[in-house]
Amino acid sequence: MGFKKGQEDRPTPPEVYGWRMWVMGLGTAFGGTVFGYESSFIGGTLGLTSTGTAFGFLGNDICAAQKQLITSNITSVFHLGCFGGALFGFPFAEKFGRRPAMLFATTLATVGAVSTTIAHDESTLGLLYAGRVIVGLGTGLITLTSPLYLAEISPPAIRGILIGAYEIAYQVAAVVGFFIAYAVAVTQPTWADAAETVPNVTQFRIPFGLQFIFITVSLIFSIFMIESPRWLIKSGNFEEAEKAQVWLNNLPRDHPYVRGILTAAYDQNERLTFQAHKGGRFGTLKELLRPGIRNRVALAIGIMVFQNLTGANAINYYAPTFFKSVGMRGNNALLMTGVFGVVKMVASVIFLVFLVDRIGRRIPLMFASVWIIGTMLYIGIYIAVAHPTADSDPTAAGRAGVAMLFIYAVAFCMSWSGIAWIICAEIWPNHVRALCNSIAVQTQWLMQFAITRATPYMLAEDSLSWGTYIFYAAWMALAIPAVYFFCPETKGVPLEKMDEIFGLEHTDDPEAKAEVQHRENAKESPDTEADKVKEVR
Repeated sequence: MGFKKGQEDRPTPPEVYGWRMWVMGLGTAFGGTVFGYESSFIGGTLGLTSTGTAFGFLGNDICAAQKQLITSNITSVFHLGCFGGALFGFPFAEKFGRRPAMLFATTLATVGAVSTTIAHDESTLGLLYAGRVIVGLGTGLITLTSPLYLAEISPPAIRGILIGAYEIAYQVAAVVGFFIAYAVAVTQPTWADAAETVPNVTQFRIPFGLQFIFITVSLIFSIFMIESPRWLIKSGNFEEAEKAQVWLNNLPRDHPYVRGILTAAYDQNERLTFQAHKGGRFGTLKELLRPGIRNRVALAIGIMVFQNLTGANAINYYAPTFFKSVGMRGNNALLMTGVFGVVKMVASVIFLVFLVDRIGRRIPLMFASVWIIGTMLYIGIYIAVAHPTADSDPTAAGRAGVAMLFIYAVAFCMSWSGIAWIICAEIWPNHVRALCNSIAVQTQWLMQFAITRATPYMLAEDSLSWGTYIFYAAWMALAIPAVYFFCPETKGVPLEKMDEIFGLEHTDDPEAKAEVQHRENAKESPDTEADKVKEVR
């Protein structure tokens, strides 16, 4: 295959990189298309005259503040749903497994998609809000479970590629979402009558209806998922964990590679789970404050905060508005939004397939931040000086502003876009992986909610819209030293060895050691769980 894998942590048979690993990985990563389409189609769709007229936020009697309120509500309630999906989905994915979580998530998203597609006028605006929340619940659970599962099944040398495939799926669907508003704008009439008083609901129902394609395919993939061996070990199902690992690696159960993976996962899980149980009812939560884990929690929160403060999600949801802010108008702004998505997709594919497992995580984050600062500063200064308006003629400086948005897109997609999800999925010990990843994903959605809620007002006419770009540049200036001092390199590090680079000291508590030994040797019946553990080891 043409992918570029990183350095292997141990001698790895070629069977490990066979079709089974890629089918499970890429199939699960397809869940990223739901996230990608939902994040990109809504901005252009809300910009259609038919949508605004039908739902009552466009017209001569509608003030700018009312329009901003409704559009930001339609966008931001989705993020509240996503936050809820990440929050309440954690105990579901932890108790029932990664596969049931993906099935439940895609089912929820289907229900929400039906609701948003049925909505067609101002009287059904509540139905649109409700549908966006329900789609958000499903999407939030997908964004928690998909990267988590990919991190748990991936060999270290291609972990960045497989988790990155989730980001690539996001970008591919985002291209469709960015282009769909332009496509319906030029192929579907805006009005259903000659008097131009009744909006053509088909024009905006097509973008809403396309949600079903990505959700349905993701649901079908979820049906055929193999459960994560590491989750099965954590839940005590050692025989099924062995079967799953053997199937994924396409190796005999007694092969040293299979035994090594299972033994390392079992040892870490037994040691740290017992330590957490000693803390009582809130032992797992107390683990988050433990040295070697609390620094990872802080890193994950920081990574997700900075990823949103690149300005990327603001541009995703309001891309046409951003292009209009540098002087582009009408369908040209919608067309450039689609081209913007294509550039992002190509940059993501190049970086995540060929580079991420070779050059690592730290350097791209810092290097790209410098480029983002430069592009944001130029656009902010241009808007402050030139004051482009709807009646402005295109200028060289304005076209340079458009070019800066594209340079920005390349820099972001070769760094913060995929790396944030990779780091936040791969750095955790098994006993708190789902909980900690849930915290990271909740942070992502809270930030997206705040950004998308504020962006319409930050870019509104007669406000300091240029300051929006300066705001994001300032945060990137802070991100560079934060990454340099607090983000260690995780490229190619096995999941069970992350503890070493983050300084988690394994307990020397004699009671803990005795308990683990007792669990292994407690009973002699061949049918007991203790002997099943021995077999795995």
